[in-house]
Amino acid sequence: MTEGCGAAEWPPSPVAAIAEMLAPGRVTPGLLHVVEHAVSLTMHMIEAEARHLTRAELRQHFTATAKLATNLVAALQLPATAGWLAYDADCTKAAWAILQAAPIIAARCTAEAAKIPKGKGRTQHVPAPGGLDARGMCALHSALLWRAAHRSEPGAHSGAVWQLCERIWLAAGGTPSVSDKPFASWRLALEEAIPRMTDHPSENYERWIVAADLTIALK
Repeated sequence: MTEGCGAAEWPPSPVAAIAEMLAPGRVTPGLLHVVEHAVSLTMHMIEAEARHLTRAELRQHFTATAKLATNLVAALQLPATAGWLAYDADCTKAAWAILQAAPIIAARCTAEAAKIPKGKGRTQHVPAPGGLDARGMCALHSALLWRAAHRSEPGAHSGAVWQLCERIWLAAGGTPSVSDKPFASWRLALEEAIPRMTDHPSENYERWIVAADLTIALK
């Protein structure tokens, strides 16, 4: 029976099983609350990512936009086009604006397309600009949970932290990691996510656990 949680569920829910793995025999309602929060956020990221373009699709869009902008500039610079536009002041102004903006758009799209990794990689989807993909967010919240439960910093090379990531990922509806060392596939995601823990002060799981347990105790 877990401490402060009443009768234990059997079989335990995925959230309860993750909480028990984090703090054997020391599961409280507050810990269950933050584990459920981490699973919910990961599930949201997985669902959102499914609606995003793949890396290949986004690269094609950037490349096509750059080509369109370049071709538009070339077309507007043709003598016949320039001569025709000269008869309309509004068209002349619009053409001038396009000639100024289109090369910038083409260069930016070309640069963004070049940044998108080729090949299969860890995921076929592109994370939000400046953010983490779904696996990265799962790793981030797993690391925050680990720190809250153990009062110690998680390690990107820790097998226990890898396993925690995988358990949260599966509870959120993610597909199982497939490799010779499935849990070790989380190392790269953790190496990217752990430095970002300081960027999420609102995700203070330690404070949330204490607050939730205190609220329940006062009822």
